Order: sequence, then C-alpha cells, then structure tokens
Amino acid sequence: MVAVDAVFSWLLSFKYFVLNDPLGVLDSWNYSDESPCSWNGVVCGNPADHRVTELSLPNSQLLASIPANLGLVQHLIKLDLSNNSINGSIPLSLYNATKLKVLDFSNKLISGELQELVGGWRGLQFINNSWWSS
Repeated sequence: MVAVDAVFSWLLSFKYFVLNDPLGVLDSWNYSDESPCSWNGVVCGNPADHRVTELSLPNSQLLASIPANLGLVQHLIKLDLSNNSINGSIPLSLYNATKLKVLDFSNKLISGELQELVGGWRGLQFINNSWWSS
C-alpha cells in the first residue's frame, strides 16, 4: 500500500498546486477514496493494482504550477496537461518517469533545460514542446 500512498500523495500535491479549477475537474480527487483510479483524468493500467499510468487533463482551464515530485509516479506513461495555464519549470524528478511515452504541456509557459531531461525518456514517442522556453 506504500506505492498507492505515494501516488495519492503526488496526485494530491498536484491538486494543491492548482490555484484555480473553474470547471471543477479535480473535485472527485479525495484522499479518502480507496484508489485514485476513479478520479477525473486519472487512468490506471490495471485498476486492481492502482498503478496510475496516465494523467490527462487537457482543456480543463487549470491555473497551476508543477509540483517537484512529479516524476514519482513510477508507471506514468502519459502526461497531458495541454491547453491549461501551467507555468514554472519542469521538475528534475520528471527524469525518473522512465516509462513516459507521451508528454504534452502545449500552450503553456514552461521554462528550464528540456534537453537534460529528454535523454532519460528512452521510450518517449510524443512530446509537444511548443510550450518550452529556455
């Protein structure tokens, strides 16, 4: 259950980094749930083991920054926060998300050194870097 607790902690820290959620897309995110697999935008590869494989919240009108522990979701394959107001820098912990295949932060202002991170994502199949500024 420690891994599930870590995923809960990460997802809830993301929720707390959201300054505005006008559509209420994160309203279903509650720590008292048995699993985050039923939360809006959260996909689990196998709901029985609670492994979060996707966080997909495009076009949700979120105003947020990215928490430093972003890469702690070990089985994360897809991260899509496109067309929201996400700003700041990509945390170095995202380098630890080695299973990441899809990364979409399009239409945001993200800063930092993208090249240092991309080398760790050996399986990355899609990256929308229209958001990146150095």
